[in-house]
Amino acid sequence: MIDKIYISFHDSVLTNIDIDANHESIVLSFDFESGGKGILKMCQVVAFRCEDLVTQNIVNKIYLSSKNDFSYEYLNYWINWATRLSDTKSWLVETAKEQWLKKIDLGDLELIYIEPSLGARIAIVCSQLFVET
Repeated sequence: MIDKIYISFHDSVLTNIDIDANHESIVLSFDFESGGKGILKMCQVVAFRCEDLVTQNIVNKIYLSSKNDFSYEYLNYWINWATRLSDTKSWLVETAKEQWLKKIDLGDLELIYIEPSLGARIAIVCSQLFVET
């Protein structure tokens, strides 16, 4: 089950991406303007893509499928985006994508999209999301 906690990361700075491919987990670390720190930990990650990572990566907003932040068309778009490289088609076959969409609808998968103000654009599909501040 997905942890439904939502915290605003607006204007936070992405400072670290820790990928553990063997355990299918990704931890993103953030510094807040207030001086605090935040962590997003995703487990059972099935798709991850990060584009335009630079030395200063500022978050505008984090969108969560469990918060109904996406229409069906946007879910489809971000799943396709997360499962391809900039010059290739998605590696995810259509039947698997339909299964993912159903699992997202049931709350068994979460799609997280990090919209940047500057720098890294990130999309992740996972089974569990944990937020720490």
